[in-house]
Amino acid sequence: MKPLGDSVGLWDIFTPILNRFESVSMSWVPGHHGIHGKELVDTAPRNAVTPLKAWRWDGLCFGIGQLEMARTARSDEWLKWHREEGHSYYTRKPRKPSHLKKLTRMDFYVIMRLHSGMGVSGHDTCGDDLPRYHLLDCLRFAAGLPCRSTRVDDKVIGDWVDWARHHFYLGMGIPKGLEEIDGCLVVAGNPFTGCAIVNRDGSMVQVGFPMRPCGRCGSLVANHKCRRPTDTIPDKYYFLGPNDTHCRMCDSGATLVNQHLRLKPRCHDAWRDAFWDDMRTEWDDVPERLKTALVVPFGIVITVVVNTCRIYDRAFSGRDGLRAHWRGVAGDDCFLTLIGNLEDKLFAGGDMF
Repeated sequence: MKPLGDSVGLWDIFTPILNRFESVSMSWVPGHHGIHGKELVDTAPRNAVTPLKAWRWDGLCFGIGQLEMARTARSDEWLKWHREEGHSYYTRKPRKPSHLKKLTRMDFYVIMRLHSGMGVSGHDTCGDDLPRYHLLDCLRFAAGLPCRSTRVDDKVIGDWVDWARHHFYLGMGIPKGLEEIDGCLVVAGNPFTGCAIVNRDGSMVQVGFPMRPCGRCGSLVANHKCRRPTDTIPDKYYFLGPNDTHCRMCDSGATLVNQHLRLKPRCHDAWRDAFWDDMRTEWDDVPERLKTALVVPFGIVITVVVNTCRIYDRAFSGRDGLRAHWRGVAGDDCFLTLIGNLEDKLFAGGDMF
């Protein structure tokens, strides 16, 4: 047996003392002697489990070869005893949370933003530079505000939903830049249903979001997040094709190319350089979707700070957010700059990275 963890130092002291004697016997002392339920649990596994296979270490013999089997048998017997005694707690199944019934997607959206402290800036007389949880202190939404200490209490989540609905979801669902529809002030919006509530002569009327042309693709849409079309390729081993199963850059003939390239930087660089040499000669014929896809690994490699667009000078939560930024409307200038840098390096004739 090999001692583990904190017991190593204890055995260093204990073993020399035991070696002074010709024979040493050990016995287990039950710590719950006399407890009926636990006595039943101990008796059944001892009768059912086969004799323990002994392990030896430093001349000492311990009968713990099947300890895990004994633990499992004891746990099963313990559960069986509970069921026979009518303890239904151990057979219960989790139920659906009743406090979340009949809540809409917009309700969940607003509640999650309230929990995180995210609000709407620039409403009424409030400025743009607002602290977190400003909506809980703003006088505009003071009517019907639940106790602030219950913000994360599931039992009163209905009170918070009613408060948010009373104030037209605190203005969170209104698309950016949409202030009026047909000359009527927009007081609320729901991006999940594509509807808005406007103040028309003192009455609250529900209307649909106005149809507007997309600045990039020209589609007539209401709430459109245009994404530049692109192929799906890996960020790291984008230069490998579907038929590249063996390494052709060395004599090893490795079949697991990904693992091989991770261990052999020289092969990795050779595969990458060969890919860009092919792109240099075929760039005019490369589809636009593939060009868009190649901007992502190129932009990630030349990024100074991880998950940060150095052109836009903004950090994103992850690589997916950075990729969405380059493909979205807000990252148009960044994308055009990156693809311009890529083409400059590609036709300069030197190393790409």
